[in-house]
Amino acid sequence: MPILWRPLAAAALGQSLGHNPSFGDLLNPQLLFKDLTVTGYYPLLVWLGFGLLGVALGSCNLRSKKTAGLLALVGSLIAVLTYIGSRLISLQNAELIARELNLKVSLVPTMITTGRLPGINLEPLLDHSAYLWLPTGHSNSLLSTLHNAACAVAIIGLLLLIIGYLGPLGRIVAGAGRAPLTLYLGHLILLPAMQDYLEPSTIWWILVAATAIFGLWLGFSKASGPLEYGVRVLSGADADAEAKNKF
Repeated sequence: MPILWRPLAAAALGQSLGHNPSFGDLLNPQLLFKDLTVTGYYPLLVWLGFGLLGVALGSCNLRSKKTAGLLALVGSLIAVLTYIGSRLISLQNAELIARELNLKVSLVPTMITTGRLPGINLEPLLDHSAYLWLPTGHSNSLLSTLHNAACAVAIIGLLLLIIGYLGPLGRIVAGAGRAPLTLYLGHLILLPAMQDYLEPSTIWWILVAATAIFGLWLGFSKASGPLEYGVRVLSGADADAEAKNKF
C-alpha cells in the first residue's frame, strides 16, 4: 500500500483539507475524497492494510499460547529489523535527502526521526523512492508502515500471553480492548470539545478515566462496545444465535 500511495501523494501535494473532515467538506467532494484516501493524515489507501492485517489476525487461534508467542516473537523481530534497516538506509541516503529537502546533511538524522524542522517537512521527498525507506512515524513510508504493523502484532501477542496472569487488571485491559472503534472515535469527538478549555494533562486523564470505565464495564459484563456491536450486526457476524453478545 505505501508503494501505491507514494506517487499518488506526490502528484496530489497541496490538495488536502488541512483539518479533520467535517460535514461542511461534503460541499467539496473531490477534495474530501483525496484527503480521505491519499493526502490526509491517515490516508485510507495505506491504513486499509492495517485493517486487512487485523482481519488476518482475527482468523488465527488467538487462544493458543503457541500462536501468541509466535506473534510476539515474529512481530518484535520484524519491528527491530525494519527500524534499524530504515535508519541505516536513510542515513546512507543522507546527502540525497539533504539535497531534496534543501537542508544541511548534519540535520538529516533529526529530520528522518521527527519528520519536520522549522519551515521544512518531508513532502518534497515524496517524488523520490528514498521516501519508502524512511523510519519517520506517520510518514506512511514502506518500512515505517511495516514497523508500525509489526509493533502492533508484537503487542497483541505479548498481551495474549500475560493477560491471564493480571487478574482484575487484565479483565479491565481486555474489556477496553473489546471496544477499540468506540474508544478511538470517542476520543476524536471529545478532543475538539476539550482542547480549547483544558490543559493537555487534564485531557489525558479524562481519556484514561473514560477508557478505564469502558474497561470495567466490558471486562466484567463480557459485552462489546456499541460500535463494535453495530459492526457485527451489519457484517452478519451475529447471524449465529450462539455468537450474539449484545452490548
